[in-house]
Amino acid sequence: MSRVLLVCNQFPKFSESFIVRKFLGLVGDGWDVHVACNRSDDEQWGHFASLLPRAEFASRVHVLDSLEALLDELRPDLVHFEFGHHARGGARTAVLAGARVVASLRGNDINANGLDDPEFFTDLWETLDGLHVLRGALFDRAVQRGCPPGLPHVEIAPAVDTAFFRPRKRAREDGPLRVLSVGRLHWMKGYPTALHAMALLRDRGVAFEYRIAGAADYGEGKIETVFAIHDHGLEAAVELLGPVSQHEVREQLDWCDVLLHAAVSEGFCNAALEAQAMGVPVVCTNAIAGNVVDGQTGLVSAVRDEVGLASSLELLAHTPRLRRRLGVTGRRRARREFALEEQIDRFSDWYRELLATRPEGAEARMLRIRLRQAQDKLQELEFERERLARDVERRESVEAVRELVHEHVPEDERVLVVSRGDESLLELGRVAGHFPQSDDGRYLGHHPASSADAIAQLELLRDHGAAFLVFPRTGLWWLEHYRGLRDHLEENYTRLAVDEQSGAVFELRAVA
Repeated sequence: MSRVLLVCNQFPKFSESFIVRKFLGLVGDGWDVHVACNRSDDEQWGHFASLLPRAEFASRVHVLDSLEALLDELRPDLVHFEFGHHARGGARTAVLAGARVVASLRGNDINANGLDDPEFFTDLWETLDGLHVLRGALFDRAVQRGCPPGLPHVEIAPAVDTAFFRPRKRAREDGPLRVLSVGRLHWMKGYPTALHAMALLRDRGVAFEYRIAGAADYGEGKIETVFAIHDHGLEAAVELLGPVSQHEVREQLDWCDVLLHAAVSEGFCNAALEAQAMGVPVVCTNAIAGNVVDGQTGLVSAVRDEVGLASSLELLAHTPRLRRRLGVTGRRRARREFALEEQIDRFSDWYRELLATRPEGAEARMLRIRLRQAQDKLQELEFERERLARDVERRESVEAVRELVHEHVPEDERVLVVSRGDESLLELGRVAGHFPQSDDGRYLGHHPASSADAIAQLELLRDHGAAFLVFPRTGLWWLEHYRGLRDHLEENYTRLAVDEQSGAVFELRAVA
């Protein structure tokens, strides 16, 4: 029995029930499956109590302290990172442990992560034995971001448990249109567009109730969504349900007449599959066109097309027969194309194929990975060398300033120090303050914009009792950069010391 390790951030997690279903399906298919995750919370186990009896499966779930240590303990034959961005770095560790390594590439992975870094996925492409994508468009996007076109990959769409998600009531003929959205409050889900569409629907005289089920933390996604609700005056018509379990999702799908998904970007929408399995028509954007057939299982509009979404909702509100037809076709399609058993069979076949073959160039890949490790280690050592050098310079500079101040400044005098915010430079045995500084005496946070600004600050602090100005040796560049300040000091005050190894001290009393 081959051992497979699934790697994800949190397990179990109600918003990632597809990983739970896959885990159970692989166990049922005879695989020795384990999960490595960063978190595993009691509350989340409760959402899956009927599927994951904790006493039976907890020993297979490992909260990570060290992936390397867990790999050494479990010795898996294959490691599957459920999200591509989680595999960065970890995939290399798994290869060096002797496992075959694959990753799933989902919409957020490739469409949103690391867009400002051309090398974000480079190391991953060079490390994987294979790539799993939810649909072909995601692999095309991966190629655009540097993935070799020849990297072995498999397209396996999400699946839905059609025995669990099945129609349980007759379609409603009258009453307000009941609209449901399922998905975390994240910008990719397009809730501002959805809410704009609902406002247009209201303005057209269509009565509705709208519920949004999804994690509602206090990040930008929730702020954006709540703002849109209030901005459109929809407080009385919209209800935020927060996170819900799979059983609660099913209850909400029983309640609604239509599922609305206004995504800006999406790999694949599991909620749309579940709705179709329940016989609920889907109104969506073409971000998920791959799992909704326009005119057959739902109605599809362009991304950010609130007018198109509103028109689709209005049509369904006035045409119960169309809702029923789309629902029947959606149920049929879910059973035919997205059956859970078929998905598990495809993953099992892919895993067996990978384990039965030796990858070409395996030795060269291992050497490349070890070379990258050595390069990374050298880089870390160089960073550490530079950090230690800065610490040594800083400490020597502090000691030199102390000696300079003790030599030239009486104990009862007040000193200003060009400190760049370093509090240790103020530990001089004298009353000392930052230069420049804010009204409350803290470091101002930036250098003066000009010599005139520096002089104005200096004279203000001098009027408040400052008698000496000290430049540590790391701040002597001021005397070259701010030449106006230097001339002001030389012409009006007394230079007590200027030494490249120690620094400079000026007494701020007018020259007689």
